[in-house]
Amino acid sequence: MNLIGTAGELALSPVGLSASTKLAPQAAVGTTMGIWFLSTSVGDVCGGQFAKLYDAVSLPVYFGLLGLVAAAAGIALLLVVRPVVKLMAGIR
Repeated sequence: MNLIGTAGELALSPVGLSASTKLAPQAAVGTTMGIWFLSTSVGDVCGGQFAKLYDAVSLPVYFGLLGLVAAAAGIALLLVVRPVVKLMAGIR
């Protein structure tokens, strides 16, 4: 599992850091990159909280909850795609 997580991080991190520097106002590039790294730690905290549920609930409930959270995150991202793309107009 660690190999998959590391491969995902290696694929995502350069894209996120590039977007942080390109999309941030010139005066806030460092802050935006800090927020990018902060999002990783927030994700780790959320993962730790979900891991606590592993022994507390049955496996179907646990994995169903993880699936619902992933689906909700996907829907939320789909809802913000158009506004974000519009805001990124002209940035390459």
